[in-house]
Amino acid sequence: MNKQDLSREQVAKILEDFLEGTGGDWDWEGFTDGGALSDNLLEEIRVRSINLPREFPPTARNEYTNADGRQILRNYIAQLRSQIR
Repeated sequence: MNKQDLSREQVAKILEDFLEGTGGDWDWEGFTDGGALSDNLLEEIRVRSINLPREFPPTARNEYTNADGRQILRNYIAQLRSQIR
C-alpha cells in the first residue's frame, strides 16, 4: 500500500506499535519520513509526530519524547479510533 493511502486505523496502529515498542524495524521511519499523507488529519499527525522530540524533549536515554509527548500520541490513537466506523 502506498504511504499516501494509509487509513486512520493503520496510522493508529503505527502510533500504538511505536509506543509499545512492537512495531517493525522501519515502521516509524516509514511513517515519519518521505512524502505527505493524502488525509489532512493524518498529515497533521505525521508532522506533529516528527516534531515531538523538539516540543517535548526526551528525559531519558533511548526515549523519543517525554511523557507529555507520549500522551499526545495516545490522544491521537484515541481520536483516530473514535472516527473509524
